[in-house]
Amino acid sequence: MIHNRNRWMVALAAAGALLGCDDEGPKAAADQGVPPVACPDPVPAGVVCVPAGEYLRGSPDTEPQRDTDETRHTVALSRPFLIRPTEVTQGEWVELLEGNPAWFAAGGPGECRGDGCADRPVEMVNFYEALAWLNARSEADGLTPCYDLSTCRGTPGLGCDDRDTCDGFYVCNPDETTWDPACDGWRLPTEAEWEAAARAGVADARYGANLDQVAWYSLSAQARSHVVGGKQANAFGLFDMLGNVGEWVWDRYDPDYGIYQPARQVNPDPLGAEFTDTRVIKGCGWKSGGAFCRFANRENDVPGSKNNVLGFRAARSVF
Repeated sequence: MIHNRNRWMVALAAAGALLGCDDEGPKAAADQGVPPVACPDPVPAGVVCVPAGEYLRGSPDTEPQRDTDETRHTVALSRPFLIRPTEVTQGEWVELLEGNPAWFAAGGPGECRGDGCADRPVEMVNFYEALAWLNARSEADGLTPCYDLSTCRGTPGLGCDDRDTCDGFYVCNPDETTWDPACDGWRLPTEAEWEAAARAGVADARYGANLDQVAWYSLSAQARSHVVGGKQANAFGLFDMLGNVGEWVWDRYDPDYGIYQPARQVNPDPLGAEFTDTRVIKGCGWKSGGAFCRFANRENDVPGSKNNVLGFRAARSVF
């Protein structure tokens, strides 16, 4: 797979204007007299930098197949962040942790064959297992792990006997599984970050003229996952944001996005609900219908659950 970093940087500059940024940095920070945080120059290899600024999150009332938990509102991201262009692959998983939990692994129940199996997204990982891999990646890269997993028990990534879903194997106390915002290591994006990255300045339901060109979903995937990066990227150079596997994000699910003040015009750096049992899943997967392959679509599940259409993507904060 060839990544054109020059094209990405041009796209970042254009999208920065759409997200409420200019050459002086995010407008919100400038208005408050706070020195803006900019994307690193150059952007490190293997990641995309999503600029800070404001964007419209959710969907308008006129968007087909929208749901009631997609109320459109303005979100402000106070600082940029880094995100991987593809979902975490099976090969990346086994570099760090024991075993390959993926259903579509070589020799696995999904009967993947050939050299491309390791380049398919890892799935059959629950929320806590995703955090465990991200901590392991941080430690391997000499970075500060982001998550306290001291209450966790079991071994991450042991897989499942059931075809579609299973619970357990590696679980943690949800109230004591915390994220240190000051960490420089790898982490899940927040829901607001994920949607800003996926949209890349697009206000419509999805990017691309044809969903088949940008997403592996029920009508294009032949009932299986695919090698990451095989479809058209968005304007930031991010692949599979609307297909292949769904992606865990950090937030607890809140049907109102945490907007408790109707008069509020801008929701700064939202983190979802404070007390709920489920976590948000963004994007759609290889067996999702096209109606679910929209930026604003929101799913959720208990953090101990996993299935063969659910994976994750790695992000990092910029300081």
